[in-house]
Amino acid sequence: MDPQSQSRFFPMPIEIRQAIYAHIIPSAVHLFLQQDKVAVSACIEPCPERDLSGMERRSTGDWRTDAIMARRLRSSWGPHWKCEEVALGLGGSYADKMCDVARNVTMSAILAACKKMYTDILIFMVNTVTFHVTDLETFKYLVQRNQDSGLSHLFSEGLLPNFCPFLKQLNITLRLHLSFFKTPENAVALTSSAGAGDILKTPDNIPSHLKTWAQIWAALARQLKQLQNLHIWLDTDDKSSWSLVNERAILSHLAALISIGTAPGLKHVSVNLPLLHPRHEKPERHFTNDNPPPPACLTIQRNLRQTFHGKEITPGEFHVISDSEFSILVEMLELPEFEGMSLAEVVKAEQECWRRGQSLEAELRALTSWEFPLL
Repeated sequence: MDPQSQSRFFPMPIEIRQAIYAHIIPSAVHLFLQQDKVAVSACIEPCPERDLSGMERRSTGDWRTDAIMARRLRSSWGPHWKCEEVALGLGGSYADKMCDVARNVTMSAILAACKKMYTDILIFMVNTVTFHVTDLETFKYLVQRNQDSGLSHLFSEGLLPNFCPFLKQLNITLRLHLSFFKTPENAVALTSSAGAGDILKTPDNIPSHLKTWAQIWAALARQLKQLQNLHIWLDTDDKSSWSLVNERAILSHLAALISIGTAPGLKHVSVNLPLLHPRHEKPERHFTNDNPPPPACLTIQRNLRQTFHGKEITPGEFHVISDSEFSILVEMLELPEFEGMSLAEVVKAEQECWRRGQSLEAELRALTSWEFPLL
């Protein structure tokens, strides 16, 4: 007889068991690959879409030589850098996040308690929890379910992949190399007549990473039939302007394959992109206010990118620099004339100024004696 069936816990009504799980399992979790296994960790930044310069990642001392801050600024997890520290146990993460670490340990412990409880919790999680993925490899494994990949979950049976098609809430955060997005125009603009249920065919001369980009969205539409809400956050790990990216072409595959029409349960698809500088906006490449809108299935949101970056000074040694096309905007917040204004309000004021053809730098010089570098 299975000893787990004798437990007093499982005969309880499912509503009571799930109420208990709700106190233990966070409302959002991260899936990531660790030592060729898919690991689960608590998300402690479930809503990170805020205009943050990067100074909030400072640890102690002079920020310019703050090695911990530099590492945080370079995190491939983007706005989920705190989640990365808790998940991977990185240095400098425990002083102010002990409660988050303890909750993560508790969640891991209960998932490993027994197979029956593990299955019970997964059923609860796929229906109520938001799953976050912050890298392409985990994303590929999640939607393609390649049984030959050599990857497994905490248990050898690999139960998690079997539950992935039933996910309801999925957030994808991808902070990739600029070169990933900067591909030839004719290569990025892949087109296909394949439906969401078909395997997308791509030309042989298309770069491999671009094939992955196109095929991964086709696989998502094909595999995650229960998906209700999809949120995508995109950025590069380069301090160069986001305007270098042809965002219309990059999102063309997603718009063609992921929509409310292709996934029966899908209710909402949103994409968070970096804020565009008005001087560099191009309607044929970017989604702007006064030009053709994004596809009806997508909601575009924008946030100011981090203005601080980690830079390698010597091999293995990183310092922090302040460099952004919106540098003047950050300085404006320090002026008494802009006291009480939010960062978003200052951004809007600067955008309107540029669209009117006015020189914001000249106006600031009229207010102060400060000298600002040219953008």
